[in-house]
This record gives sequence, structure tokens and C-alpha cells, in this order.
Amino acid sequence: MRGAGRPTVAGQHTTAVRLPRVTSRVGGGAVVAMGYLPDTGVVDIQRSRQAWHRRQSLIERFTEDQRRKRNWINFAEIAEWCSDLSGSIAPNDKVRADAYRKLQQAMLDGDFEQNGLPGVRLLHPKMFKRIQREYLRIISATHGERFRSDVLPYCWVSRGLFERWCAKHHLPASPRFQPREDNVLSSGTELSKLNAETYRSGLPGKPTSRNLIKDEYLARIRRGETENTITLQAKVLASWLKQNHPKAPSATPKTIANVIRQEFRSHTNNARK
Repeated sequence: MRGAGRPTVAGQHTTAVRLPRVTSRVGGGAVVAMGYLPDTGVVDIQRSRQAWHRRQSLIERFTEDQRRKRNWINFAEIAEWCSDLSGSIAPNDKVRADAYRKLQQAMLDGDFEQNGLPGVRLLHPKMFKRIQREYLRIISATHGERFRSDVLPYCWVSRGLFERWCAKHHLPASPRFQPREDNVLSSGTELSKLNAETYRSGLPGKPTSRNLIKDEYLARIRRGETENTITLQAKVLASWLKQNHPKAPSATPKTIANVIRQEFRSHTNNARK
């Protein structure tokens, strides 16, 4: 019968499974549209979920790595930077949308190609792919108005091609997109020659990672890279702290949740308005 579940080997029926909404951890705060898996059985569903989470983990590691190396620049961060250049205190959605439009047009015009090869990577939990112009036309037509929010925040361009794009549009060079040394936080906030072994809260003899964690969380709010729950946000920040500041005092997800609780509530309430 049309619409009925497909029988499995055991004779049971399965139906298409709707994956939960996933907030982007790459940038831009874009939300991936609901995805449906074909009703090919529980095993296939589990494999698809595992592949999704595996790619998500790879994206997170790649993102943290590129905040230091800057070999690749994320489109969402470019759009956020253009918004900052407008001089507005609050995020400028109009400027950000215009930046996405120009980035999309640059891909269609071949500005992000080198020696005939595409210089833009799509890193999405559903797929990893270098984007060619013809493929871009297909997915932009498929997604329609949602293309810029569903796809572009997951795109990355090599720094050399990005700098060429900036020159074409008369945008200033920014140290934000340069490789960072050990004395620079991944959020872009410069450290004032701290001893790498010691992180202090300002209280004598009390080394702590509290300020690092809070600064990184606030930076993620500005970049639109926050999680839906404080539990998940605390786990992500715990992983970030371990990878980026291995010599800093460790903090459990429970401790981190207490550190950011007030800011998390404030951000969540503002997002609902």
C-alpha cells in the first residue's frame, strides 16, 4: 500500500525517520532543515545517524583547527565580519544577507576557482564536497530562498581566494583572518602575555579557566555558534578548553554549565523574542 512501511527481513515494518534539528556549530547559527532517511531498515537508519554524528565531530575539529591556522575561511564568519564593518553595534542582518549574496555570486562567476578547480568546500553533516558551479546551481534551485541559510554557512573558501575576493570588493585586510600565534585566543581576543601555565581569576592563588570559558561562550554567541541546551553547550566548551588550552585548569561540563548559566539564560530569552 502506498505510504506503508517497507517490510524488513524479520517481517516487521519500518517507516522514514525524521532526524532532529541540528544547530550549526560551524558558524552563522543556521539550522539544518529536517532530513528524512529512506525507510530501508533500522540498520541503515543507525548507520546514517552514525555517519551524521561522525561528520559533525570532524566539522567541529576542523573548525577549531582553522581558527588557528586560517588556511580556510568559513562563509558565516565572513558574513559576520561584513556585518561588523558596517559599524552597527547590533548584528546587521541586511549586511550579512548581502555578504552571502556576494559570496554566492562569486562562486557562480568562478571567482573562487583556481586553475579550473573549485576552491570552496561544503562541510555539512550530510556530506563533504567541493562545490562546482553546476552543482551550486542545482542545490540553490532546490533550496530556493533557504539556500543562503541552509547551505552557505557550511561553506569554506581558501584564504588566498578569500583575500582576492576582498580586494575585488574593496574590503580592508583584517588580522582576524590571519594565522594566530599561541598568545591569541581562538575567539580573536589577544592575551596580554600570560604565563601559559597559569590562568587566574584575579583572586590570589586561584588558577581557573572561568574567564576563558565565559569569553569563548560570549564569542560564540556573537558568531551564532551556540547550542540548544546548556548541557550540550557545556560539553562543547569542555572539549574546546581541553583542545585549545591543555595547560589550563580543567573544568567539568557541570562546572562550565554553572559558569555560563546566566549568559545562557539571557541569550535564550533574547532569541525567543
